[in-house]
Amino acid sequence: MRVSLAAPLLICSSGTQGTDSSEIVDRLYARSSRFDCNSLGLHTLRNLAIYLMFFISGATGLVYEVIWMRELRLVLGSSVEAASLVLATFLGGIAVGCFLGARLSRSGNPLGRYAIAELVVAVAALATPLWMVTYQAVYPSLYAWCEGIPSALFVVRALLSVVALVPPTIAMGTTLPLISRVVVTGVDRFARDTGLLYALNTFGAMAGAFLAGFLLPVSLGIRGSIYLAAAMNAIVGVTAWMLSRQPSEEAADASSEKPADIATSNTHSGRLSLPLLLLAGLSGFGSLALEVVYFRMLSYHSEGSVYSFSLMLVFVLAFLALAAVWVARNLDQQNVWKFLAWTQTAAVAVLLITPLVFRGLPFYAGYGADDTFTERMIRYAITSAVILGPSMLLIGVVLPCTWKLAAADRVQSGRVVGLLTGVNTLAAVTGSMVTGFVLLPRLGLGLTSLAVTGVYGITAVLAQHYGHRGLRRWLGSTACLAMMVGWFLLGGWNVQLVRLEPGQKLVSFHDGADATVAVVERSDGHRVLKVNHEYTLGSSAGADREVRQGRLPLMLHPNPRRIAFVGVATGMTVCSALDFPVERVVAVELLPGVADALPLFTKWNGNITQVDSVEVLVEDGRNYLAGTNEPFDVIISDLFVPWHAGTGDLYSVEHYEAARKRLAPGGIFAQCLPGYQLSVEELRVITASMTKVFPNTVLWRNDYDIEYPILCLTGYRDELRLDKDAVRKHAELFRKTKLTPPKFLSNEDGLPLLFVCGPTELAKWCEGAPLNTDDYPFIEFSTPKSLFQHRQMELQPIHDFLAGVRSHAWPFDQQPSEKPVQELFRIADLLIAAQKAYSESNFEREFQTVRELAQLAGNSPSVIGYVMFVAERYQSRKMGDRSTKLLEILAGFDDAPPPVLLSLAQDCQAAGNEAKAIEYFDRAVQRSPEAYLPRKSLVDLLVRKNEFDRAEPHLHKLIELKPNNSFLRIDLARNLHRQKKVAEARVVIRDFLQSSD
Repeated sequence: MRVSLAAPLLICSSGTQGTDSSEIVDRLYARSSRFDCNSLGLHTLRNLAIYLMFFISGATGLVYEVIWMRELRLVLGSSVEAASLVLATFLGGIAVGCFLGARLSRSGNPLGRYAIAELVVAVAALATPLWMVTYQAVYPSLYAWCEGIPSALFVVRALLSVVALVPPTIAMGTTLPLISRVVVTGVDRFARDTGLLYALNTFGAMAGAFLAGFLLPVSLGIRGSIYLAAAMNAIVGVTAWMLSRQPSEEAADASSEKPADIATSNTHSGRLSLPLLLLAGLSGFGSLALEVVYFRMLSYHSEGSVYSFSLMLVFVLAFLALAAVWVARNLDQQNVWKFLAWTQTAAVAVLLITPLVFRGLPFYAGYGADDTFTERMIRYAITSAVILGPSMLLIGVVLPCTWKLAAADRVQSGRVVGLLTGVNTLAAVTGSMVTGFVLLPRLGLGLTSLAVTGVYGITAVLAQHYGHRGLRRWLGSTACLAMMVGWFLLGGWNVQLVRLEPGQKLVSFHDGADATVAVVERSDGHRVLKVNHEYTLGSSAGADREVRQGRLPLMLHPNPRRIAFVGVATGMTVCSALDFPVERVVAVELLPGVADALPLFTKWNGNITQVDSVEVLVEDGRNYLAGTNEPFDVIISDLFVPWHAGTGDLYSVEHYEAARKRLAPGGIFAQCLPGYQLSVEELRVITASMTKVFPNTVLWRNDYDIEYPILCLTGYRDELRLDKDAVRKHAELFRKTKLTPPKFLSNEDGLPLLFVCGPTELAKWCEGAPLNTDDYPFIEFSTPKSLFQHRQMELQPIHDFLAGVRSHAWPFDQQPSEKPVQELFRIADLLIAAQKAYSESNFEREFQTVRELAQLAGNSPSVIGYVMFVAERYQSRKMGDRSTKLLEILAGFDDAPPPVLLSLAQDCQAAGNEAKAIEYFDRAVQRSPEAYLPRKSLVDLLVRKNEFDRAEPHLHKLIELKPNNSFLRIDLARNLHRQKKVAEARVVIRDFLQSSD
């Protein structure tokens, strides 16, 4: 949503200009003869009631804006195009309403018509949920009809927006000119009246933004919030209607006017000159464009939650309200053009230095180690105030100034305000679209900021022209132009969006309409995908973990042929499907910049963009599943940042219902969950929501990572089934993969090690938990608050939960392994115990537990890998004796993996036990004949011990492995010479020389 719509949308004011002196005298006399002190008191109370009503109207307007943007996001998608379509429709309806209200305010009873408008808003608002439900019901048919024709789907979505939003927004727009016609008492107090109205309405909007962004959705629900706002509109409408039936000062004035006066007033055009229309248009264009820029700027240092966006909105409205107060207190006594000249010149200067302020704010130290939610919000509030405050205060005076300048008489005040605000609102739509879809993608944030500053530069020059004469006019205009040109040449506009650590380099950067996407390469060669600078969307360093997210649910399905992935990121989870003989893979990614970055991760994602069976769609994943009729065997919902605004929709009951409808018979839906970003209560909510739709749901862990625990809920469309033969076949595929080396799932024994619990335990554990629904978005509003309580250093509650809920009852009808499943559960118990000991820094207990694990490892590659990982950690922490003991246990198995043998050999060699080192090197070579490193290490050690005859066959094999390595041929010749095999050495040298020629 775009916050500045609060100005054109929720704020009413009006203006009049001077009538002749005889008319003023007549009116003063009429007033003094009609009203005594009591009637004056009643009139004051009436005005207070009107101001209070418009404060409430401002609050309900922002509640509607926030709620409708959210509701339409659910049915149109979360893409920036869909959001922009909703915004354009919303503002377009407001603009039409302003023009209509300008006409309606010229005759009749404006307060009565205002009452009708408020009642229409209430009724139309109550109808919007019905439109949403109807659209959701017919959406699959519309999607199928429009499939392959994006323009047709866009038209359908546009029609929904028009039908749902235009009636209530037109009614909203009419309230502005109507109420302004009521409150303006005279030209000499025009700025005071309109400014006070503007301020109160904007403060009401600020209250509505706070309520809709922080409280109402989780306390009353989305629909309950609409019902509350509609009830308030109805109360305002009824109250206004009752007041309109009472005698008023306005009616008395109107009755005392001479017919000629009335005729003159009704035909007066007002002073809606081209400069004023241009000012109103520039103000609307610039305000929305600037908010797009500032929202993007501030998003680089926020967690991207609904609270952050709401807080930004609150501060924009707060400073617009303060601007209105400023106008109300001062503008009736000042030259308006001069006031505009100096305020807009100051605005140009403030806008120019904002990028420098953005780069230098001391609060941008990231999250504090001990930050609470409140502390983070306070820090973010200060940041928003510093970035938004000065500029919004200065540019916020433009629109009410145009009202004052155009004021002709009291009767025409509604028309003047309505027409100017309509122009302002239409220009605001253009400013938002042009900035989001043209300026930001093509110019970047810094130059876009400079371009928007140019809009206010034009405003300042225009004000200088009409506000001053002679030399002062030219000096002011020249100063504005000089500031912008000089700032451009000095590069002060430049905003550094990606901060690189030492040794890092920027591979690519995409500044799109929706977000910035950067790919950064680290010093170790791994690449990181970052969105909006703040969040790492994926890293090649975690390739094993990301690929396993896809492999786990695919391993559970007997024959996955058609697969859908919701979320793509680096593509490493999607590439897990390439191990299978798939027919079709659909990967749905919301951000175009992320999809464009996939070729930069081909080394790790199997170059999925060039695989014929894989289709990458830039689309809202939830919207796609709700619309398509294509059936899938497996649907995998990737890891998402749970506190990001809109992400909670992917954990809702409605989303799971849509996913279930897309599953083929026997299909599986997998929900990956970042345990390091969710509290236990939030896990309960998500689990309860998913089991509501998928009663047969099983909980798995992705690995035993102590710092980044990842979970996976697999929901079965039908009954729980497991094909042990298929599991073994899939494990064999993983062992032969050309992608990231497998872990846990390369052997059927690994599946029970990742099992946590089945449907019975899950149902008991999440019983009584609230559901995350579209109406009550618990996750979206809860996760930002718990973000700082369950960060990586405070994950013990998650680990305790996994240990406590874990079941030893295998829920499937078949066991995947020849080993008894209870024996594998015993190994899993030891893995959990070792993990807990490590988290408590009890390394002695961890060592004893891992030592027992090593003795049970047998031929389980996953367990061996975990023991080796712990051994390497001990080695790095100067606990070499513990490392050696663990590796020796593993080496005692006949099929000990080569890495274990190689590591032991290197340890023995470092300790001077060369005989034992040769033994381990030799075993490693036998286990992996094609491996270069263990054989080369064995040759070097044998040569050093003068065992040239034993080294010779290994040298021949090394040359076979690397025929172009000249050093190996020289080593072989030396070896033969030392064995007195001179002739053979000469042949080797001759062949070497001939090959080098």
